[in-house]
Amino acid sequence: MSTGSIIDQLAQRITAARAKPERDRRLDIVAGLSDRDTVVALVDPNLQPLGILLETSIWESAICSIQLSDVRNFSHGRHAWLQHLQDRTLVLGITGSASHDVWANLKSELPDEVRAVEVTYNTCGRLEIALALIDGLGWLEAMGEAVGRDPGKPGIGQFGRRMFEDPSLRNLAWQLAPAVRQKLARLENTTSTKASASDLFTAWKDHFVRISEAEIGGLVLDYDGTVVTTEGRFDPPEPKIVSELVRLRNAGIDIAFASGRGKSLGRDVRAALPPEIVDAVLIGYYNGGLIRSANVDITESEHVPPSDPALEDVADWVRSSELLLENQLLKHRPLQITINAADLNSPRSFQADILECPTVRQGRAVVVASAHSFDIIPASSSKLRVLEELERRVGGGQVVLSVGDSGSERGNDNALLSRPYGVSVGDVCGAEGGCWSAFGEKRIGPTALCDILRALKPTERGGVRLDLDHLGLDERFKEWCKG
Repeated sequence: MSTGSIIDQLAQRITAARAKPERDRRLDIVAGLSDRDTVVALVDPNLQPLGILLETSIWESAICSIQLSDVRNFSHGRHAWLQHLQDRTLVLGITGSASHDVWANLKSELPDEVRAVEVTYNTCGRLEIALALIDGLGWLEAMGEAVGRDPGKPGIGQFGRRMFEDPSLRNLAWQLAPAVRQKLARLENTTSTKASASDLFTAWKDHFVRISEAEIGGLVLDYDGTVVTTEGRFDPPEPKIVSELVRLRNAGIDIAFASGRGKSLGRDVRAALPPEIVDAVLIGYYNGGLIRSANVDITESEHVPPSDPALEDVADWVRSSELLLENQLLKHRPLQITINAADLNSPRSFQADILECPTVRQGRAVVVASAHSFDIIPASSSKLRVLEELERRVGGGQVVLSVGDSGSERGNDNALLSRPYGVSVGDVCGAEGGCWSAFGEKRIGPTALCDILRALKPTERGGVRLDLDHLGLDERFKEWCKG
């Protein structure tokens, strides 16, 4: 069909809809309609645009009540309404060729007292939908005239104007910055206490203002998912991140990595960082179970720690359980057991299932999670040990900033990030005063870390401060800071 032909048909339908005979026909059908009546619109699924037009316009202009239903669902309960309110209901069947017979059979069963009319549109193609919308405007005009109300000018009360101009919805949207939305989503899954968006926005703002006001002398970073992506965890960090770490170290900032990894992390850090700063960098291996300078190869015999007895007990228990898929082996090292999520029968329930192990239940060993695996570590191990070591190096008057990605309640960065100077570049926890991200879920991992590192600006005292203007936080935060 040519464009000209389509335009001609639309023009003809508009002319016919506005002509007196067609307007009188519609008025005759809806004669006696009252604003206390109800229109039941039964719509072919392919003609939903017309159904939506009628529903929104009839309701918003207060012509009468309306119920919109798929024509196929009419027999499921709607008949009860007709049984009791036959004389106050107009049934409008909006059909196509596929639904016409269904409507015809239903209409034949309706009581004689019920007013019913059908408008049908053959195959319900795009042109027919456009024609149907033109007809819909005609039906609205007729219904409005029947009840004495102009659908185009239904009138607005003063209270309605005040509601329209009320700023509360705008204020709510303003408070729902990406980081606040992320925290709200976590709260919904973890607690029955529902903090308001306003409360969370204030908590998010206060958290980053506190960090920005502190003199930072040290930096503790998770590695996988933070310095490098989880998928590319054995690839080198991006040059821009290495450049920022070198800049900060040369400015006198103490740097440490705290990871669930073992010897591979030391190898990767030594390969990524210039030799002149490697000696000054700390690494907390096995979730803080072993802390060494980055220049130390922990595979050398003098650096290999003794095996923790609690982990021996856990390893024996797991091997005798049915948690692992068949033929999967534990990665059992002296201070950590690592289990890849892909090696488990039920990764989602693993942290609950492992509580059946007596050693874990007694608290002699704990389980923490990363994006790709679970680590079982002695109760004495913690990434906080790395933080505490760096705090001793930094001394009083300065703080240590910690950044990681696994900040959920059972994540292996939760303890590190749920502190006054912690920032997540991934998951957050469900505590209002706990782990917070800077950017929500729109910027995560190394991308977010790089933005944070670049925003650390030197101070006269030899530390750095987090410059909120350079951090690139949501514009709402900047507006608050100006106000």
